[in-house]
Amino acid sequence: MALKDILNQFTQDVKEAAKTVSEKANDTIEITKLSAKISSEEASVATYLKDLGTAVLEKVEAGELEAEGNLADIVAKINESKGLISDLQGKIDEIKAAAAAKVEEVKETVEDVKETVEEKVEEVKEAVEDKVEEVHEAVEEAVEDKVDDVHEAIAQAVEEAKATKVCPLCGVEVDADAKVCPVCGYEFE
Repeated sequence: MALKDILNQFTQDVKEAAKTVSEKANDTIEITKLSAKISSEEASVATYLKDLGTAVLEKVEAGELEAEGNLADIVAKINESKGLISDLQGKIDEIKAAAAAKVEEVKETVEDVKETVEEKVEEVKEAVEDKVEEVHEAVEEAVEDKVDDVHEAIAQAVEEAKATKVCPLCGVEVDADAKVCPVCGYEFE
């Protein structure tokens, strides 16, 4: 076989393989589309079964249909579940009521604490005001006493200054009525 024939055969084989792959891909796409339609229809059937079950249960509960066999067992299980749901909801309601009562109790406690704190703040405020007034009075009294002491000291110093004189020659302080400085002998006029 010539190279040309081999290449032609190879090309022919590749074309057929591509055609087969293409057909398989188309088949896969078609299968996927059909599977999606099946899933959609199964979901519809599940919805219809649910609606049918609800309708049958309503008729059984209304006394329009008598539940027998498997239907009676299913209705009993449904009623048992409904009873359990009701009990659980009752427990939830009890917990909510207890929590609400606890919240109210905490609110009252907070209000009581708030009142107590406000009273204590007012007491402390009054005590501070009283203490400030007390300190203010004590400071005023101390200042008056010091002013009096300063006035007395000034008066005493003035008296002492009047009772003495200074020698202009040596600077010694001598009695106001001295006629002669005892240190340098200066004669006062």
